[in-house]
Amino acid sequence: MKLIVILVVLLLEYFLGHLQDLRENDRFERYAAWMHERFAAGWEGPAAVALVVVPAALIVALLQGLFGAFLFGFPGFLFAIAVLLYCIGPRDLAADLNAYVEARDAGDEARARRAARHLLGEEVPDGAVARDRAVLAALLQQANERLFGVFVWFVLLGAVGAALYRMAVALSAVPEERYGGGFAAAARLFHEVMAWIPARLLALGFALAGSFDGAWEGWRQAREERREGVPEGSPGLLVHAGFGALHLAPEGPERVPLAEGLRLVHRAMWAWLTVLALLTLAGWAG
Repeated sequence: MKLIVILVVLLLEYFLGHLQDLRENDRFERYAAWMHERFAAGWEGPAAVALVVVPAALIVALLQGLFGAFLFGFPGFLFAIAVLLYCIGPRDLAADLNAYVEARDAGDEARARRAARHLLGEEVPDGAVARDRAVLAALLQQANERLFGVFVWFVLLGAVGAALYRMAVALSAVPEERYGGGFAAAARLFHEVMAWIPARLLALGFALAGSFDGAWEGWRQAREERREGVPEGSPGLLVHAGFGALHLAPEGPERVPLAEGLRLVHRAMWAWLTVLALLTLAGWAG
C-alpha cells in the first residue's frame, strides 16, 4: 500500500507541480513560533523542540488511525496521499535545477543567481564553475531533504514519519536569534537524527546508480572528515558520495555535469523504489 501511495504522489507531483506554492513552510513556521512563545519560551534544548513537534505528530497519528479504521482503509489511503504530497518539496527539485541551467545558458546572470538561491538557500558563489559546483552539491543534499528522506520515513512510520521529517527539515533552519541557541541546536540535532538513515540509504543508491568505487571512496572521505571534526554530517556524506559516483572531486576547477547529477538522483531513488516494489510483492506472495 505504501508503494502505491508513493507512486500516486509522484504522478500527482508531475502533473500538479504548480501546487508547490501550497507547501511552503510559512504555516508550520507560524505554528512553531506560536507553540514556542506559548509553551516553550522558558525551555531550552530537546524539550522545547518536543513541545513543538509532538502535538503536531500526535494529531497526524490520530487522523491516520481514524481514517484507516473504516471503509476498508480507503480514507486512510487518501489521507496518506494528502500528507505525503504536502510533506515533499516544498519546491520541485528538477524544476529548480532546470530553471538555473536555462538562465545560465541564456547568459542571464541575475536570473541564474536567483534560481541558484532556490537550491542553495544561502549566498551564491561568484564564478560560473564555483556556482555550478555549489548547485550540484545542493542538488545531492536537497534530494534527501525534499524527497527521499520523506519517502523513507513514510515507509517506516506512515504519514507520521513523513510529517516528522518535514518538521525536522523546517526546524533545522529556524533563526537562532528568535528561538534561542538551545532550541536551534536541538532542532539541528533532531534533523541530523532523522536524516541519518535516509542519507546513508541515498548514498548507497548513488553508489548503485553511478560509480560504486567512486561513491565508496567519497563515503570514506566523508567519514574521515567527520573524525577530524568537520561538522558535515549527512549533507557532507551525500555530497562526497554523489560526486564520487559521478567520478568527480567535491573541490576542483573543472565544470560539473548538472544534468547527469539530476539523472543520478533519479536513478538512485528509482533503485530504492524497485527494492520496495520487490519487498511488497514478496509480502503479497507470502
